[in-house]
Amino acid sequence: ISGVIPESVEVAATTLPNEKKGESVALLFAGDIEQTEIKGKINEAGLPPLMTPSRLIKVNAIPKLGSGKTDFKQVKEMAMEAEEHQKKS
Repeated sequence: ISGVIPESVEVAATTLPNEKKGESVALLFAGDIEQTEIKGKINEAGLPPLMTPSRLIKVNAIPKLGSGKTDFKQVKEMAMEAEEHQKKS
């Protein structure tokens, strides 16, 4: 995915529980891009359906560890919170 989006946009993928499939891919993204645009870029990438994110979540910033690497534990927590928020809406 990072090959088809602008360099200024950060992304991080994680999985969320899915009642039908067991789990599904969620993509957190931060930067100057709208959800419809990133969805179009993902479709252009031609990913297999299994790897295509079923949930796109815009965040202010992708969480980082002290080393500067992506904090995937925090990414997962943010995705779970967004999923819970959506279910309540």
